[in-house]
Amino acid sequence: MMNKKHMLMMISILIVSVLLVGCSSANNKVPQKTEGADATIEIKDNSIVIENSDISIKSSDKLQWPADKMAPLPRPDAAVKTVMEYPDEKTMVVNIEFNKPESARDYIQQVKNSGYIENSMDDKEDMLEFIGYNQDNSEVMINYLVMSNAGYITLKRDSNAVKEYFANK
Repeated sequence: MMNKKHMLMMISILIVSVLLVGCSSANNKVPQKTEGADATIEIKDNSIVIENSDISIKSSDKLQWPADKMAPLPRPDAAVKTVMEYPDEKTMVVNIEFNKPESARDYIQQVKNSGYIENSMDDKEDMLEFIGYNQDNSEVMINYLVMSNAGYITLKRDSNAVKEYFANK
């Protein structure tokens, strides 16, 4: 189930990225705001916002870290490219670009220091993946690809996996 969600998220990121690149040179030909099919799409100043009842996606080079929605996670030393919110699933996904792999490793350490217990960690030459659990029943997943210096941080609140983990401790 989690893999399907991550696949959908990655497809969403790809679509948003294509729209940003494709629409940035054709801003005059594309409607600035479109509504329909239970969704609103707004393109403005090389940014795009897609919203419906299931998801909110914001993508731009000017996004800030959504501290209120990502608490208690620390702010990474990285550029925020896309913010996706799945309100029904109590999940936030932030697509980021780090300057170097060490920044991603440092961020994972900061997350651990903030109270997340390592459930799994995969540190390879070409990628990093960390899954951590917090006693507030939140789960964080950090994925980072070295080749692109990009990755994403997923924060899921009220996670059943976390509840089960701490119930068995």
